[in-house]
Amino acid sequence: MSNRILFSTTLFLAACGSNTSDKGSVPTDTKVTDTSVQSQRPVESTTLAAVGLDPAALDKSADPCDNFYEYACGGWMASTEIPSDKARYGRFTQIYERNEATLHAILEEARAKTLQSPVVEQIGTYYGACMNEEAAEKAGISAIAPLLSIAKSVKNTKTLDAAIAKLHKNAIGVLFGLASTPDYIDATKMIADMSQGGLGLPDRDYYLVDDDSNKEIRKGYQEHVAAMLVLGGMKPAAATKAAVDVMNIETELAKVSMSRTDRRDPENVYHKIDRAGVDKMVPSMDWTAYFTTIGFPAIQDITVDHEPFFAKLGEMRTTVKPAA
Repeated sequence: MSNRILFSTTLFLAACGSNTSDKGSVPTDTKVTDTSVQSQRPVESTTLAAVGLDPAALDKSADPCDNFYEYACGGWMASTEIPSDKARYGRFTQIYERNEATLHAILEEARAKTLQSPVVEQIGTYYGACMNEEAAEKAGISAIAPLLSIAKSVKNTKTLDAAIAKLHKNAIGVLFGLASTPDYIDATKMIADMSQGGLGLPDRDYYLVDDDSNKEIRKGYQEHVAAMLVLGGMKPAAATKAAVDVMNIETELAKVSMSRTDRRDPENVYHKIDRAGVDKMVPSMDWTAYFTTIGFPAIQDITVDHEPFFAKLGEMRTTVKPAA
């Protein structure tokens, strides 16, 4: 689809500048010319290549009236192979990769040079600190020690709620997500959007589809969780047991999560219930304390994407006991 958008633009510009009457024929040196009588700007003329468009991406042997996509994209598709490490590939992927390479070069230059502007120097210093593997290894987990202490403080529902709020304040979206979004009914307003979450794997189907591939993924994920817990300071035996608990909790959340397909319908994910509705949805949680901790004590306008998820989350708050 991204290819179609880019090449539709190419075709539009090519067709606007073409004087040929032959079907599907656009010369490589097609001119893009502003001939508007009303235009007060100087008339400009240039080739497609000069403005960053590639005429070779077109398949000029195809008839755009019969197969517009082939006409617009055929040349590029015929000359481009999908890389072996990617499931899909398009021109926007190429643009993204080029931008990533450009940004990487800028950061490396900012890190290496001195006597730069204060802003560039700060960028270079920040990037250099991130890339300093030796310093990172020496620091160990000290940088996240305060966050780990928050997780370890959970003993009951009250301390669980406090931990959720503190972690959310630090942009760690445990159990559910909270973000700002335009109101679907009134786009002039920004409201809060509470969304289902709590899954370490990318989608609920990884937990629920019981084929060999997903079984292998779940096994690998559970082993990964255990390894991360060991790196966080837990003993291997305890980490293995805790990883099982993590998988069980996430599986229960996956069971009440809305599917990816259902989430594509905006009506399925917009339920503006506001603060009163949130209090009613999970009455056992101190939402006043939560919103105060994250810095929005007066917030009222709230939409919830999937109420059954939050109802289950409220239930699990009281039935799942913290590790001793």
